[in-house]
Parts: sequence; structure tokens; C-alpha cells
Amino acid sequence: MARKLRKTGIDIIRDVPWGTHICQFYRTVEDLTEIVVPYFRAGIENNELCLWVVSEPLAAHDAKKALRSAVPGFDSCMDKGQIEIISYDRWYTRDGRFASRQVLDAWTAKLRHALSAGYDGLRLSGNTLWLEAEDWKDFIAYEKEIEDTIAGKRMIALCTFCIDRCGAADVIDVVSSHQYAIIRRDGGWEVIENASRKTVARELQKREKELRRSNELLSAILNSTHVLIACMDPQADLIMVNRVYAQADGKEPDFFPGRNHFELYPDEESEAAFRKVVATGEPYHACARPFAYTGHPERGVSYWDWSMEPVKDGEGRVKMVVLSLHDVTAQVRARMEVYASEERYRSLFNSMTEGFALHEIVTDESGKPVDYRFLDVNPAFEKILGYRAGELENMSWRDVVHPDSLKMVEDRYASRIRGEDAPSRYEVTFVTRRSQNRIISLSPSVIVLGGEPATLNIARDITERKQMEEYLTSYNEFLNGLIENSSDAIVASDLQGNAIIFNKAAEEITGYSAKEMLSRRINIDDFMGQGERTRILNLLDQGTAEKPYRLVAEETTLYIKGGTLIPISLSASYVYQGGKPIAGISIFRDLRPMKEVQERLRASEEKYRILVENAKDGIFVYQDHFFKYTNPKFRELLGYSSEELSSMGFRNLVRPELADLIEARYDKRIRGEAVPEEYEIALRAKNGTWRAFEISPSIIRYEKRPATQNVIRDITQKRIQQKALRASETKYRTTVEHTGTAIMLLEENRIVSLVNRQFERLTGYSREEVEGRIPFTEIVHPDDVERMVTYHRARREGKKNIPSEYEFRIVTKAGAVRDAFLTIGLIPGTRQSIVSVMDITEKKNMERELEQTRKMAALGEMSAHVAHEVRNPLQKIKTGMELLRISQPLDEKQQRILEGVTSGIDTLEKFVTQILEWTRSGKINLKVYSISNIIEGLLFNRADQCANQCIEVEVSFDTSHDSVLVDGTQIRQLIENLIDNAIDAMPSGGKLSISTSHVPGYVFKGKTREYVSDVMEIRVDDTGCGMVDDDLQRIFQPFFTRKARGTGLGLALVQKIVDMHHGEIEVSSRAGEGSRFVIRIPVDQASVNQTAPGKREDFS
Repeated sequence: MARKLRKTGIDIIRDVPWGTHICQFYRTVEDLTEIVVPYFRAGIENNELCLWVVSEPLAAHDAKKALRSAVPGFDSCMDKGQIEIISYDRWYTRDGRFASRQVLDAWTAKLRHALSAGYDGLRLSGNTLWLEAEDWKDFIAYEKEIEDTIAGKRMIALCTFCIDRCGAADVIDVVSSHQYAIIRRDGGWEVIENASRKTVARELQKREKELRRSNELLSAILNSTHVLIACMDPQADLIMVNRVYAQADGKEPDFFPGRNHFELYPDEESEAAFRKVVATGEPYHACARPFAYTGHPERGVSYWDWSMEPVKDGEGRVKMVVLSLHDVTAQVRARMEVYASEERYRSLFNSMTEGFALHEIVTDESGKPVDYRFLDVNPAFEKILGYRAGELENMSWRDVVHPDSLKMVEDRYASRIRGEDAPSRYEVTFVTRRSQNRIISLSPSVIVLGGEPATLNIARDITERKQMEEYLTSYNEFLNGLIENSSDAIVASDLQGNAIIFNKAAEEITGYSAKEMLSRRINIDDFMGQGERTRILNLLDQGTAEKPYRLVAEETTLYIKGGTLIPISLSASYVYQGGKPIAGISIFRDLRPMKEVQERLRASEEKYRILVENAKDGIFVYQDHFFKYTNPKFRELLGYSSEELSSMGFRNLVRPELADLIEARYDKRIRGEAVPEEYEIALRAKNGTWRAFEISPSIIRYEKRPATQNVIRDITQKRIQQKALRASETKYRTTVEHTGTAIMLLEENRIVSLVNRQFERLTGYSREEVEGRIPFTEIVHPDDVERMVTYHRARREGKKNIPSEYEFRIVTKAGAVRDAFLTIGLIPGTRQSIVSVMDITEKKNMERELEQTRKMAALGEMSAHVAHEVRNPLQKIKTGMELLRISQPLDEKQQRILEGVTSGIDTLEKFVTQILEWTRSGKINLKVYSISNIIEGLLFNRADQCANQCIEVEVSFDTSHDSVLVDGTQIRQLIENLIDNAIDAMPSGGKLSISTSHVPGYVFKGKTREYVSDVMEIRVDDTGCGMVDDDLQRIFQPFFTRKARGTGLGLALVQKIVDMHHGEIEVSSRAGEGSRFVIRIPVDQASVNQTAPGKREDFS
């Protein structure tokens, strides 16, 4: 039997048979991948399972990258497991040492997996750079042993060795243990064939002739016997089978070699017996073993006498096992009918691999079967349904057959009992103990048991097979849909030209319907020109089943319905069966649309050529660092002819120091790397002058290869003008930078195009943030924007009476608002405005402060006069009311009236006192006071009021720093006002908290001076009604109040007292949550009073 060859993907070796062992010597990673990558690509294309064991210098991710770039659909191959890439330490070594026996066993196991998964065989490669010197001897012995392991099996192995790690003796060891050795010499690869193998090959040729006759005789004997014979190696891989063995499973003999017997026909008991024969060398015999062909359920169960005879080598090891199978089905069935012995029946019954069930027929009074009760089942039947025999004895057919199948089963049983024709085997859906549906192939028969009819049922679970059939049906539908919906015409025909497949695209192109073609009224010859089909068939005849000839995308012609000859692109190949072509497959595409496009493209190219030739800009194509095409304008600009430029590149035209940069930029652009889309360059014309050019390149394909198409413009005059403009701008910017005011240049669209340093200092924005980026309205206060935009627009519309000087407000980058004075005018002949901005914030603040001082002085003078005029009469009224109260008894009503009048007088007197305090001079009388004593005294006087209003009072004093130099009267007034305000804010109760603390080294920042001092900090917190943000801005203004009976002077007086003590006050409040007042008074008032303005002093 001829050995089938496999493509290696290695050009210098080409095709080899299964069992070939190759080695490669490499120096670089490139050497390694140059051989291994095409080797595995061929394996994937050959439907082989591929395994690559990698080590340095090529890591797993580098191997994947190399294969991904060379193998189409590589990632899908990885996903479905057709190719595996693993590290050497997961395959070759155990605990860091080389383990040859485990590796050999692993190769064999991997081959079994490949064949069971539907692959033709296993293709493997392993790199050996990981080998240490102490492992070399074992590895060479392993290499020799692997020869025996893969011989005759569907395996090909490629071992790779780094030549720099091998000595001369090592190379000889490697070459002697491989059939082929690949090594690089003089820049190319050479094959070294094992010399001893050549001698052996010649000897084998002689022996082959001698053996051929005996083989032919043996083959005739084997194929003439009715006994099934198969030869297996110690791993149960089939070496050969006789024709009767193959025909028993409906296959050809050459299907079996290389496949594992027990993967084709799984049977644990038989496999165990086989392993024992291999291990002990003793033969095995078994009689009447049941067997069912999984692919032929219609055959039912057959019975065979088994014989396994070992064949040993000269050392007594089993090298082959001969399996003989003799069909004894007829005898077994005869014995089953004859033997009624329970013991023999039970032995046979329980040993069956198929399910057996014996049923009692339950009939009604008329003798009509109504049910089938279980009498006995074998273990295989138990396994199918999941019930034990004891459980099934209390059940009937109705308990396990699915309702959808029950009527069919009962009808067919009844027909069989009546002796009518009924199918001998049919499919029934059973429900298992776990409520799973299983499809069972059921073969029932009626027997007589104890003088009564019974049913004997043989059951085989075919659920998985049915699922596979459904999958195959679905897959075939998918393939049919793929063919029918292909945009290319797909036609299959027999060798006589009769159509077998004719898809929709073929109908649309040819005008013939599939019905016409498949009816054989029209032959494929009718489509082709005279002799064209014969020519194509002659080409296809050059191929073989192993290496078919494929016609790919050849342009030819085809006659369509009506006799029109059209151009098509044709691909064709044979379909082979048994090594001979049985049909042809043609895939073709109508080229008429493409021809039309090509004609339009030709016309378009002609238009483009005319356009380029007459363009006013220079145009050239640059490829491989040469000018491949130049238009007339380009040649005119530089003064060279087309012939001269065709042998020149940029290196001949640019300054020598720029040549490498320009050529490297071209290479980067071709590779797709980031380079400027446009650039300026100086080129030397033929007359020796240098001119400036602007070049705009783009990537194109020129003569089927990448190149750049470039548009070039002469910008020499433009560069001269720019140089003059830059000089002018430098002079202009110098003038602008040295003015004393902020300058900005405004464009018509309000964008700021130029600012000076004074503008940066005024606004806080840098030039980079402003110039060309933002409109001037971005720095203008929102309330002034509309007015300034109106001026900006009106000035450009030529309207009169638009002010050229006015005030506005600037918002700085930090968010501060500053007052500014603006002078603006249009630059003649342009739409631009030049703006000068002066900061007048300090001036405006001073004006506002002077005005406020004047108003407050007048108000104070008037208030003091009113208070003085009111105070004396109030005192007299208050004395009179007190005399009235003690001079005569008053009833309750009179008492309340008197108290109300007195309370009003007290409030008015307090108001007058506050006015006088507020208007008094800024002098203070400093003495040392205990702040905690002042606070406790004020709280004691208000204890009843706090209790009545349900106000909780909490105090915390820093007693170690309690004494401070202050005006005691004023500080008492300050704290009293804050406490009263807090109590008034909590009419329904709450919490009042007062605390003091010492803060060392506090920095006071005033408007005119800054100083550092230890401070006394007083905090007053309440949980009252709180204040809104608008009120917080006004609470220290005189006469501002939200209280019904408030004077509006309390907090104004607090502010004044704090200022007189050179301190500060801080307020925080939230409506509905409460308020906090923090007072900070310098401890050393005397020193602070002496601080000069404009200096920073430290009194801490």
C-alpha cells in the first residue's frame, strides 16, 4: 500500500510521509522562524493538530506574533485548539530535569487526541536551547527513541538546535538520529540526509522486492478469509486491517492505519485485555462477545469470538498484536433460544453492553394487551434510565416512555403480538430517573416465557448520535445557504459536463435556471468556447488526489443564454474519490462590471494626466528615493529635463546637511509613521540658485508599489515678504511692550490677537492663554459685556459718537474684579482695534472710601445731636415712672402698662447709648481685664431669660491666657451685643456656646499694614435662625437689621470696637442652622498702636 505524502512547507524538503523526523540548525531567531513558521502553516492547511514547544530565544508570545503574521485565521485556529504553543518547562522537564519517558508518552497521547478530534494527524516541533550539558546524552537517546515512536504513525516531528551551542560531535549525534537535517550555508538552506539511512534505504529497496511477493500472497490470504483481522502496535494504533475487517464497518482498508482501535470502537473490557496482552506477552481469547456498530444501528447487536495474539521482537518485547474476530452471532442467537437455564441466561443477559428489558404482557378480559410490566432488566438498561432493577419491577412501560412516544410503542407492540408486520427497530423517547429525555433505539421481539408470551427489548441510547445528526443536518443547510447566497457563481458538474450544483448567482449570470441545468438538457460545454473546456480539463488532469491542480482566478469567456459571450474570472478544481476525479467545481465571477469600471478608470486617468500636465503647481512622484514622474511645471521651476530628474533624488537638490533628514522622512511616511503633512524646503535649481518651496506629500501606489505624490509651490517671494514683516513686527512689539499700560489688539471677531506684559500682570493670564484663543469679553465683568460688544460692533459699522474712552470692570484669572479705564481706536485700513487699559481700582476704592467717610461723619454728627437732646428727657421720664410706681399701689393692668412703658424707655435709652458709643472718638482706655469674668457676668444677668426660652448655655475658657489689655467697657459692650443677638435668634430655644482661646503668632493683614501678634480669640455660636448670604454682606452697616425691635447699631458698634482694638471679626452663618462670630484681639495693644504703616512687625 503506497504511503501518502504530507506537505512540510519547507521548500528544500517538500513532501514527506507520516513518521518523518527532521532537525534544523539555526543561528538567529530569523533562521528559526524562516523554517518553523511555514512548517506549521502547512500543518494547519493539511488539517493537522500542531504543537510548538518553545524556549529561548523565542518566547511564546513572539511565536504567536510570527505565526499570526503568516497564517490566515491564526486566532481562530488558536481558539479551536488546532495549534498549541507552550513553554519547554511545561513539556520537556519534570522538577527541572529532562524526563524522556513522560515526553514520549505525551507525544503518543497527543496523537490520539488529534485523531479523535478529527485531525489527519499530529505535527510537532520543539526547541532545545534549554538543554544543559548533563542532559545532552539522555536527550540524544530520546531523539533515537522518538524515531521508533513516530514510525508508522500519523506524526511529523521537527527538532530545532542552535548551531552555536553544538560541537562537531553534537552535530553528528543530532544528524544521525534524524532523517533530514537542515542547515544554512552561503546564505541558503541545505539538506543533509543521514548517510546510514541511505544505506538502509538501498537495503530496504532490495528487501521490499523480496517482501512484495510474500505480502501479495499474505494479502490475498487475509482478504479471502471471512475472519476479521487487524494488526495493532503496543498503543493500539492500527497498522493494517484486511478487507473483511474494513467492510464490516463500511469503510476502505486504508482508512484505518494510524487510527486507534479503541477510539474507533470504545470498549473498556477489550482495551483492558489488550493492555494485559502487551504487558504480559500472553495471548487473549474470548467467546461470543457482544458488539454493536455505532455507525450502523440497523445491524443490531452481533457476537464475536475474540483472539489477540502478541508478536514479539528478538528481545521478547511485544511489538505488534494481531486481533482476529470471528462472527458467531448466528450461533449465539441459536444458543439463546435453546438455553433456558437461568444461570446461563443471567450471565449473558448481564454481560450485554446494550440494554435488555424483559416485559410481562398485561391483558384485559378480552386478551387485548393493555400494559407491559417490567420483569427484568440488565445493568446496561439500568444505566440508560438511571433506575435499579428492583425499582423497575414495580413499574411498567407507561412509567418510563415519554407521552409523545407511548401510543406509537403500544400500537407497534400490539401489531407484533398479533403477528403483523412491524418495524424491527424504531426510535423511542424515554424519560430517565432525573427527568431527562433520552432517545433510545428499541428492537422488540415476542418470546414465550413459562408458556406465556412476553416481550424482549434491546435498547441502545442514541441521544448523542441524534444530536450529531441534527448538527450535521444544520451544517449542511448552512453550507447550502452559503452556496446559494454566494455572490460568485458556483457550479458543480460530473465529468460528462452535467450540472450537479447550480446556485442563484450562476442563474443570474448565465440566464439559465437551475431547473434547466439539473435536468441535463443543457451541458456545461454549451457555455464554453470551442476547445475551452477541454483546455481547462487538461490542466486539471495534471493534478492528483494528493496534490490537485487548482485553476485560480483565470480570465476567460462564457456564453450566456442568448449567445452573448461575456468575460469571467474562473477558478476550478476536481473533486476526488478513491484517488480518482469524479466531478469538477467551478467558481466564476462576471467581469463585465469590472471591465466597465476599468474603462471609466482609464478615462479618468487620461483626464487626470491632462490636469497634472497643465497644473500651475509642480507635481512629482517620489519612489525609492528617485523622481519617478515630474510634470512640466516642476521641471520649469528647477530647470531640469525629465530624463535628468529620473536619475536624481532629493539628495541631489537639498543642502548636504539636510539630505539624510529628508530621505529618512520619506521612508517614515512610506512606513506609515508620523511625519509633517506639509513642509518647507530650499532646493537648488539647475542654474545654481536656491529657491524656497512648500511641499504637500501624500501616499499613493505607483506601478503597484508605495510611493508619494507631491504638490510643490514656489514660496521664495513669500519668504522674503515674511522676513520683512517679522522685522516690522519686532519693532512694533518692542514699542508695545514698553508702554506703561496694558495693551491688547482686537480682531473683528472680538478675539484678542496680541497683548503685552502689562496686560499679563493686570489680568493674571499669560500670552499663550490669550493670544488667538479667547475673545476680550472673557475678561470683562458680565454686567459690562453687552455695552462693550455694542460699542465694538458699532465702531466697525462706522457709527458716530461711539466713546473712545470709558470705564469698565475686568475679571482677572483669579476671579478678582478690578476697575479699569479704556482707550480704544481702529487701526487705519484694517478691522482691528488697538486698546489701552489702565488699572484704576485703587483710585476708585479711595473715592468710595472718602465718600463713605463723609456720609458717616455727617450721620454721626446728626445722631449724636439727636441722642443728646433725647437722653435728658428720657432720664426725667424714667425717674417719674419710678416715683409713680412706688407712690401708690397699682392694680394688675396698671402694673403691666407701667412695665411696658418702662421697657420701651429702656430700649430707647439703649439705642441712644449705642448711638453715643458709635459716634464717640476712636480713643480707648486700656487696662488688663479677665475676659471670662466679663462673659460670666453677662450670662448671669441673662440666666432667667435663657431658662425661659429653653436655651442651653455652654462655655469654655482658656484660663491660662485669660487676662488681656483692652478697653473693658467696650469689650463688655461687644460681647453683650453678640450674646443678645444670639438669644434673640433663638426664641423657641437652642444652644448658645461661648469659648475663648489663645492663638500665638497670628498674622493680621490690614489695608495699610501687616503685623504678627498673639491674640485672644472669642467664639460665640448659636443654633438659631441664621442668616442668608445677602444679609451677611450688610450686617455691619449702621441701622441695618432684620429684627422687629432692633436698632441696627449693635453689630456696627461691634465692628467699630474690634477696629479700635486693631483686631478682626469673622462671621459664618447658614439660614435655619445658626451663626458663628469669631473675634480676634491682639494681646499687646500698646505695641500694635505704635506700628508704622507699610511695615510688617512681629509682636508674638
